[in-house]
Amino acid sequence: MKMEKGVNFTTPTAKGPDTEGITVDGNGFVYLASECDNSDKGVNYNVILKADPNAQGTSQNAMQQWDLTSSLPSVSANMGIEAVEWVSNSNVAGKLFDQNTNKVFDPSNYPNEVADIDSKLGGAMALDYDIYENKLWVAADDGYGNL
Repeated sequence: MKMEKGVNFTTPTAKGPDTEGITVDGNGFVYLASECDNSDKGVNYNVILKADPNAQGTSQNAMQQWDLTSSLPSVSANMGIEAVEWVSNSNVAGKLFDQNTNKVFDPSNYPNEVADIDSKLGGAMALDYDIYENKLWVAADDGYGNL
């Protein structure tokens, strides 16, 4: 997977993302959480990348990317986004609250959106949605008390 800052489709010369988390959506597309571009390791760059695991070839560019850098707290390089998890709209419809609109989440108003949920742990190094319990599990490492 290769990426270039600010561009959805990227150049083959980029060294690639520093991917920390991975998830798969209901259609089989893969989403990667990355905290920096390996061609500029000293700069924090938080993005979610969408990829097609069935694409042919030996390398692949992101189909789509969401640059979350300005939406998240400013941190040093290698201290950015660590996890991503896909949860279907049907599992969260009416359960999330949009602070920007002061309305409950309605999937028809948010096609292809990324949601941010504060876990109250200080950091999230892993996410896992339990479809049987309808719960999103968040794990933090030793930097946050192994919660």
